[in-house]
Amino acid sequence: MTQTYPKPAVEPPRPVVLLVDDNPDDRELARMAIASLQRPLDVVEAMDGLEALDLLRNRGADKRVSGPLPRPSLILLDVNMPRLDGKQFLRELRGDERYARLPVVMFTTSTAPWDVDESYAAGCNLYLVKPFAADELTRMLGDLFRLYLEFAELPSR
Repeated sequence: MTQTYPKPAVEPPRPVVLLVDDNPDDRELARMAIASLQRPLDVVEAMDGLEALDLLRNRGADKRVSGPLPRPSLILLDVNMPRLDGKQFLRELRGDERYARLPVVMFTTSTAPWDVDESYAAGCNLYLVKPFAADELTRMLGDLFRLYLEFAELPSR
C-alpha cells in the first residue's frame, strides 16, 4: 500500500546566493552562468563589501521590506573592490556570530599569493580564480553549488 502525504502549506525558501563584485560585466557573466544551471535559487548582487554588509544588516536601499536580507546560503566574493574589499568584508562578516559559519567563496581574478593567504586568514572557505570561458564558469559554479548548497551552514568546531 502506498502512503501519500499532503504537500506542505508553505514552500521551503529558495537558497540565496549573494554575489559581491565591483565589475558589472563579471556579475552579469556569473548571473548568466547561474541562470543556465536552472537551479531554484535567488541571486542578490552587491558592488562591494560595504554594500553587501548593508544588504545583510539592513536590506540596503530597498526600504519596501524591512529587516535584513534573508540569510544567504553562499557568498561569492571578489577580492579587490573599492570602499571595502573582499578580505575586509570577510573579517567583518566573521565577527558577526549570525554569519560566522556561512560558506564564503572568494571568486576572483587575483592569483597573487598574498591575496590567497590573506583570504584564508580572514576566513574564506574556498579560493577560486575566475575562468575566462563561459562554459568553464558554468561548470565551476555548478560544482560549487552542488557542494555548498547542500547545507545551510558549515558545522561548528
